[in-house]
Amino acid sequence: RPYVALLEERMRAQMEDLLKIQIKEYIDFIKSFTERTSIMTKNFFIVVPYTTPVLTARKGLALIPGKKKEGEAKRNELEAFEEARSQLEQRMAIVEQGLAGIGVRVIQLGTEELIELFYKTFNPGETEKPIKT
Repeated sequence: RPYVALLEERMRAQMEDLLKIQIKEYIDFIKSFTERTSIMTKNFFIVVPYTTPVLTARKGLALIPGKKKEGEAKRNELEAFEEARSQLEQRMAIVEQGLAGIGVRVIQLGTEELIELFYKTFNPGETEKPIKT
């Protein structure tokens, strides 16, 4: 019985070595193939939208008619913006986690990358020229 276990162990080791060699050869093949051949890259873009709620709840009633103080209005706008941004970031995180879970690489585009994407999309003949921002 120990002899059979020893043979099985040696056979497993040989198979592992063989697999290592085959994997290395395959990697070399893919590298040389992609260097010789023009491979088309495909990119897919997902837009995560955010729309503000149509109805907003008010905090209390205004007893005195008139304009709000300018500082208070700006503070409320800033709070609303931060809340909207926070919710959008949460939505993006959920989408990113879902895609990463199925093996899709996710990259969030910045402002300059979006400008370049839109420019190249709407001006396909001018992809070689530098983009003026």
